[in-house]
Amino acid sequence: MIGIISMLGVFAAIIFTINRNMKKFTQMRTQELVRQRDILEHLVEEKTNALLKAERLSAIGELSGRLAHDLRNPLSVMKMSTDLIKKIQRTLKFQMMLLKKD
Repeated sequence: MIGIISMLGVFAAIIFTINRNMKKFTQMRTQELVRQRDILEHLVEEKTNALLKAERLSAIGELSGRLAHDLRNPLSVMKMSTDLIKKIQRTLKFQMMLLKKD
């Protein structure tokens, strides 16, 4: 009988030790997981900010391209018109010179 009681005491001590070790392991593992979660959240925040910045820059670039295109088109028309006017003026001057010679 004393042998059974002492065996139960040994088993209880073993179970108590295992339980204590499991609690310590669980706490350590929980701390490690919290640390990894914090690192991942920080990385996600950094990547999100970088993506938002890239999208803003892309939108600015696209807007700049459109603006340049819209400005270039009317300027091209004006340049062609001034070139045409200059050509007509040269032609008229040449014709007037010919008329004066005659």
